[in-house]
Amino acid sequence: MPNKAFCQKDTQAKLQKGTRSPEDKAGASLLPSICRKGVKPLDFRNASPADAALMSRIHALSWKSAYRGMVPGRYLDELPEDYWTAAFAEWLAAGTAQALIAYDGETPVGCSVFGPAREEAFAGWGEVITLYLLPKAVGTGAGSALFEAALERLRAMGFCRVTLWALRENERARRFYERHGFSWNGDTFVDVRTGVPLTDYRYLRPPG
Repeated sequence: MPNKAFCQKDTQAKLQKGTRSPEDKAGASLLPSICRKGVKPLDFRNASPADAALMSRIHALSWKSAYRGMVPGRYLDELPEDYWTAAFAEWLAAGTAQALIAYDGETPVGCSVFGPAREEAFAGWGEVITLYLLPKAVGTGAGSALFEAALERLRAMGFCRVTLWALRENERARRFYERHGFSWNGDTFVDVRTGVPLTDYRYLRPPG
């Protein structure tokens, strides 16, 4: 779950249906596809500020599905699809963070936002800020493929150590991160934006 630094309306300093450009369709800006056993490969495209609305829509639809039963239902029902559009556009335009959008053929199925860790205590670390899939892509292997693509980008940026936040109640996500070599370091953050205190756990993966 996005943490304190990702609350667009709660803090200034820290933190939608799009189309692919002609150069994307031609393959010029696509990252290498990642093959999933028994499933056709996904394509990963670098996001630009023009993709902010699409990214926000993916996040909102994922929240409404993945956090049902963990986050107050009324909050999820009223969450607008453009909630993060302005924040994403600003971050990508400023180069504060980068993002990848995963495509299954011509259909966007997920996205991840990542970059240098946002907290001074983790200077020199990379951070996976968000990782979200559309509900139809959950359980297909797309999450692992997108996550590994984001981690590879962080390695290319020089970050061998990576941090991220996960909602305590989201046991499925926590198991997912643990399978990818991450572990909870004991840090927590209480997010109150939904009107109900929700606790995030910090996960770390050292060089390995």
